[in-house]
Amino acid sequence: MLQPPTAQIAPAALPRPARYVSPEDRLPNFHEIDAFDANAAWDGLPTVEQRRVGVLAIRLGVMGQRRNFEHSDFTHRQVRLLEARESDELNAFFDAVEPLWQRLFSWVAPRWSKPVIRQVA
Repeated sequence: MLQPPTAQIAPAALPRPARYVSPEDRLPNFHEIDAFDANAAWDGLPTVEQRRVGVLAIRLGVMGQRRNFEHSDFTHRQVRLLEARESDELNAFFDAVEPLWQRLFSWVAPRWSKPVIRQVA
């Protein structure tokens, strides 16, 4: 059986380190979460991302105050609607923050993972 010459193998086909996971696909490990510096991570975000996350955090903080709306001024139906909205706000917050993990955890992709740009003559 003939094997293609090594020089013709595309960079993406070359073996990668066994433990490497693309920053887009990985999750933080215990030590990264345990040592996480929220102040430094926040300072590393561009202003537009700080605003986006901040607005979501405030919305979640308002909706997440479950004890504030579980009293006799609210009907059972209103409480259930607010609980559903709280869940929606939590999901929106996590959906917005998760793509920022590369910046928040200062993950850097290895050089070989960068796309190859070819010039056309």
